[in-house]
Amino acid sequence: MTDISEKTDEGLIDPLELLKNKILVEQAPFSDRGSRIMLFKERGGRGLYIKLAERWVRREAQLGNYRVRAPIISNIQLLDGEGNPLDFAITTYPHKLILETRCGSFQLAFQDAETLHISPPPGRVGLSLRAYSAAGATDRRGAHFREGAGGRNIAYTANSLVVENSLARLDSSNFLARFLVEARPNSGIILNITPRLGFNRVVLPADLVLAEAERRWRDWFQAIPPVEAAYRQQYLYAWWIMRCGLLSPRFYITREGMTPSKTHYIGVWQWDAYFHALAYRHLDMRLAEDQLRLLLDHQLDNGMIPDAVHDEGVVVDLAAPIHAAVTKPPLITWAALKLYQLSRNRDFLDELYEPLVRWNTWWFDLNDDDRDGIVQYNHPFSSGLDDSPLWDRGMPVEAPDLNTYLYIQMDALARIAQELGEEKEA
Repeated sequence: MTDISEKTDEGLIDPLELLKNKILVEQAPFSDRGSRIMLFKERGGRGLYIKLAERWVRREAQLGNYRVRAPIISNIQLLDGEGNPLDFAITTYPHKLILETRCGSFQLAFQDAETLHISPPPGRVGLSLRAYSAAGATDRRGAHFREGAGGRNIAYTANSLVVENSLARLDSSNFLARFLVEARPNSGIILNITPRLGFNRVVLPADLVLAEAERRWRDWFQAIPPVEAAYRQQYLYAWWIMRCGLLSPRFYITREGMTPSKTHYIGVWQWDAYFHALAYRHLDMRLAEDQLRLLLDHQLDNGMIPDAVHDEGVVVDLAAPIHAAVTKPPLITWAALKLYQLSRNRDFLDELYEPLVRWNTWWFDLNDDDRDGIVQYNHPFSSGLDDSPLWDRGMPVEAPDLNTYLYIQMDALARIAQELGEEKEA
């Protein structure tokens, strides 16, 4: 086994260099821990666009669901001093993008979770973009856009001399912006996208932003367990996903949570979260524990844990292919015990014990119609095997896998009860 940062016969292992150009931004987003901003490159084009890793259930009729929703910022193009679009060659790293043009290099990194920092080459350069917004106005440092109640607000800001700054309304909800600056060494342009009423318009020096972004990623890779050399690059890529896929707390997502995919499954799914927690326990135990707490924050009064939690709600029942309550197999107690065996954090067990007992009771009280002690799935999606032919004869189904999970759960519950001195319950 080789430490990620250890010196080997091949030389010093640099995780950032090992992941150079591994992130294909035409299909996978450039993003960061907790950020809802996802930056992509147009397929076959010379532009960039930004989508948001958010679910707006209340507004899907107007905007479409998160999988098909149009970008909030599209047609982002780099401009030369005369305002002409620049072609670029892109180099990707976990912490930054380098866009090489005939005017020099533009470097992009996250200044914070809601702010993308663009470091332009010195000289007269700029960018153009199309912003989705109901209202917009220029100001002396850039422009700001307000999408309205429940929407997302955008601002772009420079800390260099602004030489051109124009907005053209394209229709009732789109603006075209052109922005040129006289860039100095170490200056920047930021894009801030936020649901808040106030913007972050502080433009930090480029070297500070780039150095801090690099430090965050190096600290992450330094903390992960070692792996054999043959698996190193793919292993690092998996850990890139495990950091990049973390969503910031917002509304129903009460704690920082890992989503299965920022582009295709925005939310925290129950049994996915438990396996994510098993990975996080090796570098950040509080983050690992919070994957479990996030689901228990939304436990129903009857003991049921929702199938998933997203920004604007929880998934507790579905109408297709049948209408029934939907959850996931009972793995949280097994996961909680795994975390405790590494952390020895008894307070964590004390905190979770009663909710876990109520979850176990729910299975027997409300999922055993014939009262034979063998519980059933009432919705096929509760199994995780959503479209399996196992369900072709209809529901409910008394399933061997579910009852095995419950056996494992009760064994884990007994062990936890013993740790807490609850010998009778154990």
